[in-house]
Amino acid sequence: FIQELKEKIVEKADGPEYDMKNIKSRDNIDVPGEVMLVGGKGKQLKSEIVSYRTHVLNLVEDSTLYHAIQETLDTSKPEKSKKGDPNYSWESKLFNHTPLVGAVTLLSKMQSDIRNTESDIVNYLYNQIEAESFKFNDLKAEVIAKSSYVLKGDIYEAEIFLAAVDTTQN
Repeated sequence: FIQELKEKIVEKADGPEYDMKNIKSRDNIDVPGEVMLVGGKGKQLKSEIVSYRTHVLNLVEDSTLYHAIQETLDTSKPEKSKKGDPNYSWESKLFNHTPLVGAVTLLSKMQSDIRNTESDIVNYLYNQIEAESFKFNDLKAEVIAKSSYVLKGDIYEAEIFLAAVDTTQN
């Protein structure tokens, strides 16, 4: 969806023969606002990000990762810097009077943030699979005798088993 937005913005500014690698109207400050604010794509983008963030946060129990994802995919309304400032929405703060190349860069950053979040979630979930298992790096034969001594004529009894141990930890 974000890639389509980037292409739509560049196509609207440069025309149907646009080239994403060679944007001609880099300094155009009207088109990003027109597409994202007037066209309603900013609200749709915000809705998609909120939906994705909610989905991935439901998978996480680790508070550090939870807060990192909330911060990375933050779509909250910006705070006023001083009394009397207008009430900007998230999308107007990002795309209103933003040069076209800046808007495309912002959207690319969002794509990167989403991919990084996806990677963090996959790593977290993979580690949760292994969380309850025991790690070991060596196998040893262990012998536990029932008695520390044997008298002549007695039977020697012991439990013999294979033990998994981790030599890197006590």
